[in-house]
Amino acid sequence: MKKVLLYSVLSILLSSCKVFSFLGEAAKEPSAIKQIDFCLKGMRMMKKMDLNYYYGKKSPFVFENNAIFIPCKINDTTYLVFYENGSIGLGTTLGFLTEKISGNVELPKCNKTIKLKKERKMKNKIFIKSGLKYYDVESDFFNFKNLVSVVTSTSNDTIISKSASEKSQNRFVMNDILFDNVMFLSFSDTTITLFDSISVYDTTGFTFVKSLSLCTGFTIFLTVDSIEYAFLFSTVSKEFLSLPQYKKCSQCSMVDNNFKCDYAFVEYEKHKKEQDSVIEGFKENSIFDLVMDTMIVQQTNAITMGDLNSITGNILFSQKNEQPVMGMAFISQFDWIIDMYKQKVYVKKIN
Repeated sequence: MKKVLLYSVLSILLSSCKVFSFLGEAAKEPSAIKQIDFCLKGMRMMKKMDLNYYYGKKSPFVFENNAIFIPCKINDTTYLVFYENGSIGLGTTLGFLTEKISGNVELPKCNKTIKLKKERKMKNKIFIKSGLKYYDVESDFFNFKNLVSVVTSTSNDTIISKSASEKSQNRFVMNDILFDNVMFLSFSDTTITLFDSISVYDTTGFTFVKSLSLCTGFTIFLTVDSIEYAFLFSTVSKEFLSLPQYKKCSQCSMVDNNFKCDYAFVEYEKHKKEQDSVIEGFKENSIFDLVMDTMIVQQTNAITMGDLNSITGNILFSQKNEQPVMGMAFISQFDWIIDMYKQKVYVKKIN
């Protein structure tokens, strides 16, 4: 067992990225001061976190309904925990684990609590209660003590994302804390193996692909009809690939070891095909809003990732999409080696 105490690194990460994302959203609300205080309390609690990883150990996960579930023991009870990476929008933001409980259940005793009132479009007001707690979380390949987590209760359970399936009885969600390691995410045998930064791993049979990890998310570069886009790597989305219909998206990359940001203009007309289908309806834009959207579904084989050409699948062009998104229908067709330390990603197509 190798022990990694990541408080200093995670503090910098959260301070520069997720926390300020949270603070930016909080500033829009009447209760901004309470939300900022809640967030800063969570950062102070992180001092007691103790994160241990069992490197090199291949551990199974459950892949069901285009979602990843990790068997975990949480405070001595075993659950299947939904693994969330690349959530679209604010997501959990603060806390490495989220427990979503029924609005009819009393919120357990917490280190800090906050209450919010939200107006949901086309629905009545909803009330959200959140609390900061420590959880002990253990699986086959990690052991976390005093993991800073958020327990949330809402007045209407229908707004809770359906990503966390019924198998996760109390709807536990773990965010991308595992990506702080080198991860071998294998869908060919549904296992996860973690390595530390100095480990040597075998990339035989794998293809190097262009990628970049930023505060806004972990992205993989693909070309669609010979046009390059940076797709958010999202285990939350169940789709194959999603693109805005019309959007100016920031697109950052490393050029000659220098960080460079540019813009990609997504225009549906550049990809339009005869057999495209148009769908109109409501979709969940966030946990607070349902929005009317017009979506175009396209079957294509004009997708390239690294040296892998003619990848076939459905692209969903949405009016309301904020950025290109790579979902689980795409991700699960490959085995992945994701090395955040060296900013390198390798993929292998599953036959």
